[in-house]
Amino acid sequence: VLIDELDQALSVLDPVIVEVYYSELVEEIGELDKDDEGGLRTKYFAERDREIRKAVMSNISMVARLREPADAIEFIDETLAIHKLPTEMWLIAQATKLRLLRDLKRVEEAHDLIDKMIGIEGIDSSTRQRLIINKAFYMVSLQEHEAAFAELEKHISSSPENLLLTIAEGELHDSLDQYEEAVAAYEKAMMAAAGDPAILVDVVGAKADALVELKRVEEALATLDKLVDDQAIPARLRAEALLHKALILRENGRRRAAILSENKAVEIVESINEKAEIQKLVDQFRRKFDKPSDG
Repeated sequence: VLIDELDQALSVLDPVIVEVYYSELVEEIGELDKDDEGGLRTKYFAERDREIRKAVMSNISMVARLREPADAIEFIDETLAIHKLPTEMWLIAQATKLRLLRDLKRVEEAHDLIDKMIGIEGIDSSTRQRLIINKAFYMVSLQEHEAAFAELEKHISSSPENLLLTIAEGELHDSLDQYEEAVAAYEKAMMAAAGDPAILVDVVGAKADALVELKRVEEALATLDKLVDDQAIPARLRAEALLHKALILRENGRRRAAILSENKAVEIVESINEKAEIQKLVDQFRRKFDKPSDG
């Protein structure tokens, strides 16, 4: 009740008068609502808190660069215990600490920290998935392959929004030359990405590349053709798939078919700017692959 009464009393006054003559009361409000549960901390201290947070983040970045990793980790812990940061800033600070822990090979602490980051409230699905992917790839770097895939599968099975995780599963298999498994993961991702053409094109391309590694070139080309034939996909994205197809054809010595695919990519886009962009990519392909003796 006291804090509301203070706020009501100050709200009817000119802000300049409040700043000059009632600064102690403002400080009291800030202390009473230090967790901003009533929104009064933001009301009276938004600008000051913003500057403090910028300084805090700058200090963390500087200390991480200039001091020994162990000392920097201690500084970050002490700083975060004093200053309550918004979620996005807290994650950035913890990401700095995570990198330092990994540099020091403090693996268990690194795992515990990223689990804490993954579980924090207030982050969106995309950010959470990227953190999970970060942990899985770190496990792979430690040769903990089975644990990495288990980490992904655990979250894929428990979350309805797991597209990025499914794609990452394919990328992990790719990185380990496990192309059959990569193809299977990409096929799952393609189904999940059906409503997001931009992501779908990338996943289809990744599947095609894995098929090429398996020497299943015709299947790779057919995978790209299926996407190109889908008129629901924006023309620019279908053009990108045609360029991907052209690249595979050129790498397999099928220059004439590649040229047809490149020409079609230029034709299907509508705007002058898009045509110019696609033509620029086509020209780069031809400079790279075509020799003066080609005719």
